[in-house]
Amino acid sequence: MPPTELPPIRHNLAPGPSSLLPGLPEAARHFLASGQGGLNHRSAEFSALVRETEEALRRYLALPSSWRVYFVSSGTYAMELVLRNTCVRRCASLSAGAFGQRFATVARNIGRHVDEWQLPTGTSLPSWLADHGTDALAARLNSAAWQWSEAWLLCHNETAAGTALPLELLPPLEEGAPLRLVDGVSSIGAQCLPWQQADVCFFGVQKAFGCPPGLAVLLVGPRALAQGLALDARGRDTGAWFSFQRLEDNSRRHQASCTPNTLGMALLRHALRHLEAEGLTHWESHCRDLRDRTLSWLEAHPVVEPAVPRAEDRSLTVTAMVRRDGASLLETQQALRRRGILIGGGYGEWKERSLRLAHFPAHTSAQLDEVLMCLDEVLTEKGVPCTP
Repeated sequence: MPPTELPPIRHNLAPGPSSLLPGLPEAARHFLASGQGGLNHRSAEFSALVRETEEALRRYLALPSSWRVYFVSSGTYAMELVLRNTCVRRCASLSAGAFGQRFATVARNIGRHVDEWQLPTGTSLPSWLADHGTDALAARLNSAAWQWSEAWLLCHNETAAGTALPLELLPPLEEGAPLRLVDGVSSIGAQCLPWQQADVCFFGVQKAFGCPPGLAVLLVGPRALAQGLALDARGRDTGAWFSFQRLEDNSRRHQASCTPNTLGMALLRHALRHLEAEGLTHWESHCRDLRDRTLSWLEAHPVVEPAVPRAEDRSLTVTAMVRRDGASLLETQQALRRRGILIGGGYGEWKERSLRLAHFPAHTSAQLDEVLMCLDEVLTEKGVPCTP
């Protein structure tokens, strides 16, 4: 069936882009109809939009006042941006899947040496610690390669595999230690983060914030900002459009460093009003309930099971599943799409053999129930159509 003939998407539980938060389509129509979509990004009106969005984001995330907020275009863009401003020669990477490896690849592509510690896909640091112990972790993190690095690259939530890296398992962050650059693309907005364990975090609005893609947010702590500003002052090339100094100069005026995604900013502001009404603790509990119900369903299912075997490694916001017989799930994903249901396919090493369900604030229990019902029908070949 050609893509143009596929039915409209009724439920989108893919790990991003995913379902929009309630009211966003109406907010988009209102914003565009008002003419504000054409705001000059040096205007007072646009500066007010940036200021309001930043203030709401700080409140919702309980972001320390010493951290800076910059609006950029995408998570991968943010990876290169932070690397150019914090790391001149070498970094160390802890990865457990395709997106952690992407961070390391970006570093190598711009000429940095990377000492990469790559855990098997489907595992993460909690199970590694359980198997090897805290002394083994201390030995690795205190090794010359890790201590002489300028930055550690960490993926807080591995979207490709449905695993999590709890930052609390790392040693306390002390002055003089390598910077910690954290990919929080699919976790920030759905769960609280220990800001004292990181120097930089970034995320995309198309995941936990329930917005359309095309906007990312970079959160920069004081140590990382100082490093970036010092590189600029010494004349190091951070790139024409990657400079912390350039971002900071514009941010102080509540402006963007280049032509921004104005509609994306307006929708993020609207989304934050919805999220703030309940608070981050509420949404974290909501996402955990969706995740736990999904795992209970998988553990009892005769055909599929959780792809991540150990509970302590599992993500809060993304659950990956595989067939118990190891067969491909590609046709299953396609069958669901023909029913108007979109979920994530496999990624990286698990491209054809896994499916991924997201658990974001925009997702409801009723949506999850219907998706799991349809998934069961496809997997067990009952042939019973889902009710539109």
